[in-house]
Amino acid sequence: MITCGQRPVYMEDDAAMRTVLSPAFEPEQTLLLPPNEQRFVTVTNRSRARVVDSQVRVHSVSAEIIAEEPALVSLAQTYFHHWRAYVDGKPAHLLRANYAFQAVEVPAGRHAIRLVYEDGGFLVGALISGVAMVGCVVALVSGRKRNKA
Repeated sequence: MITCGQRPVYMEDDAAMRTVLSPAFEPEQTLLLPPNEQRFVTVTNRSRARVVDSQVRVHSVSAEIIAEEPALVSLAQTYFHHWRAYVDGKPAHLLRANYAFQAVEVPAGRHAIRLVYEDGGFLVGALISGVAMVGCVVALVSGRKRNKA
């Protein structure tokens, strides 16, 4: 699920889709990125890096990476704008890679990466639902007390 050290190749979506679907595509060697992501990436070639530990949960993915030089870390998880990336606890740019997946760049050394699903709208909706549920319980309990009296 998590690989690292690929060489970035920049291409438009239609070409990236064709490449990803090609039997010749080697995702452990090459990471396809949209051209507009190039300004966020310093890596230009393959890097020596490895994943030493990883944990995948419902709303988060974390991993420990050791990189001899700056490296790209690729996650075979669908890219969606509510995912946030953190490297050593600091916000990092989340890249869309291999047409539909996620990637993040790490500097040389040992680093902790964490991707977290953070949807503020969902949290607001859950809070409103919770308040509404408490209101319904209060109304139900007070209605029963009135009927008994």
